[in-house]
Amino acid sequence: MSAGITLSDAIMALVAEKRAVGYKYHAEQRVLARFEAFSRSEFPGLDTLTEASVQGWISAARRRGVKPATLQGLAAPVRELARWLGRRGVAAYLLPGSALPRPVRYVPHIYTDRELAALVAFSFISPTTGGVSGPGQADEHAWTMHQLLRRALANARLGPIRRAHQMLEQRYAQLAAGGDFAAQLEQLYHAGQLDPGGAAAGWVAVMDRCLAAGRYDRCRAMITLLAELPVDQAGHSQCVYRVARADIGLGRWAEAQALLDSLPVESPHATLLQAELAFVRGEFGRAEFGRAEDLARAALGKAAGSMREGILRRLAVIELYRGRFSDAREHAHTGLGMAQADGDRTRMCRWNNMCSPRLSTSPATWMPRPAWWTVRSPN
Repeated sequence: MSAGITLSDAIMALVAEKRAVGYKYHAEQRVLARFEAFSRSEFPGLDTLTEASVQGWISAARRRGVKPATLQGLAAPVRELARWLGRRGVAAYLLPGSALPRPVRYVPHIYTDRELAALVAFSFISPTTGGVSGPGQADEHAWTMHQLLRRALANARLGPIRRAHQMLEQRYAQLAAGGDFAAQLEQLYHAGQLDPGGAAAGWVAVMDRCLAAGRYDRCRAMITLLAELPVDQAGHSQCVYRVARADIGLGRWAEAQALLDSLPVESPHATLLQAELAFVRGEFGRAEFGRAEDLARAALGKAAGSMREGILRRLAVIELYRGRFSDAREHAHTGLGMAQADGDRTRMCRWNNMCSPRLSTSPATWMPRPAWWTVRSPN
């Protein structure tokens, strides 16, 4: 090589020349830097390309088991360096193009109309193929969330992502208003991305309706959605409690117990979940009803805000099953006052049903069991 120019200098000059005419040449620069380090290690003092150094570079790559396409990528910048040196009168070995096997030619797949339709016809929420089993649920689906688009959006810019979430939240809210549950799941997801602080509250409100209606197929979909929502620590206990209630309703008492063990021991949600478990076990051992009542009362003493109304409902139901109608009506009247204060007609209607004079008569005239109590015996 000419005096004063090293192999490292030649590589820097080649990269600068390529970039000056518009090439990025980043990957090639990294390959050439590795080649220079290889030459310095295996052929000390060599400032050009010889057949021995280039073949040694290729042999080292082959020993690593690289694929033909990768091998071509390692050889091409070294060939370009040899040409650059040759144009400046420096003797440099140029690896022949036939020295390396050509990569297998890529054969593109041409999609049919049917395949294209299947490729683009997806949403964040889609029905599973298995469906849901159970009385009156033959045509129902369990729902699962598609990850592909969400992963792609995660790498986009925050501004466009937020605008997309806003538009999608509004659109799915319109569809959800017409009773489309899949759209409601979508709306909850996008609303949660826009307002992480309110994600848990939105999820809890819908999950409570699913539990109250005994729609455990929808509870499964809600549980799947929960993993995609940015729920903070404050909302964690609320959500876990409701997931455990769904497990109880499905007869999965062991799973509910495992979730109970994950909650803070003295939290009102943990105490109330203990009461729920004691209550359902009381169906098979009546002595548990007393423990369920004690735990529910303890949870009421720890709870604040809207959670107190839910605990009052549990206490009222427990009292009904124990035959304490006046106590049940007292809890129902307290809950009714809370619903009236909020102006919530749905809650007021539910409490009015509990306040019915029929509660003072025989158990045969009680209102039907609430849907959340539709449980199966564990296997």
